[in-house]
Amino acid sequence: DVEVIGHDNWAVTATECRVPITSFDNNLQEIGRRAARQLLDAIKGRPHRGTTYIGCSLIVRKSTSA
Repeated sequence: DVEVIGHDNWAVTATECRVPITSFDNNLQEIGRRAARQLLDAIKGRPHRGTTYIGCSLIVRKSTSA
């Protein structure tokens, strides 16, 4: 038996396959939103320091028994 987990929750591989693939949703919209905000702040002379963590979630589909 083999179980498969994807990484980016891309619709083509996650839901369009014969067996829908369990995948991590990396929350790309929030990553883009925060990156744009930090870039605009840096341009305005207010650079951000440190590391920003954005959570991801596991979307369970038929490729795993979880």
